[in-house]
Amino acid sequence: MTAIATRLLAVAAAALLTGCMSLNTGQQTHPQTWQLVTPVTTGLDMGTPRNAVLMIARVQPLPGYDTAAMAYRESEHEIRYYAHNRWSDRPARQLQPILVEHLENRGLFTAVVASPATVTADYRLEVELLYLEQDLRQMPGQARLGLRVRLISQPGQEILLNSTIRTRAAMRETTPRAGVEAANQALAQALETLETQLRQRDQER
Repeated sequence: MTAIATRLLAVAAAALLTGCMSLNTGQQTHPQTWQLVTPVTTGLDMGTPRNAVLMIARVQPLPGYDTAAMAYRESEHEIRYYAHNRWSDRPARQLQPILVEHLENRGLFTAVVASPATVTADYRLEVELLYLEQDLRQMPGQARLGLRVRLISQPGQEILLNSTIRTRAAMRETTPRAGVEAANQALAQALETLETQLRQRDQER
């Protein structure tokens, strides 16, 4: 076999290998985009709302989570991100309208608005995103969500509630899709916990 023929065979083999690799990873060549969503609950008898307006500030993420990249963890001290799966927007930005919609639908206040807003609010809810990630240290893994919330009176600036909410939900399998489903379950748990804490705080006043 001549040197030219040998080179042609090598090129053909490389092309065939590349084609096989493309077939095996074809499902990951196009990035998938995911959203945080929660069930919408309306028309529920939640009692008489507090005669006050609540303003929800922009959610502030901790370093490592101020990105649309989808985070996962395989060890205690390292955060990794999926290459072909992303959030439609940074989770912190998705959380603000979700909080507004949930608390408005639950009837705790006469009105719930997102900051910045032109209306005068009686209370301000500040939220920090501590983490939102898929924890794969034990298979099939679980979604973990951490929020720090503060309810502040206006204009007095009195801190009425200062709480850390941590929730988690098991993943049905070790895939990004299952991680998103579990993340939304963890978010729903966090919203219910926040609502409970706000109601308890209202009863104490």
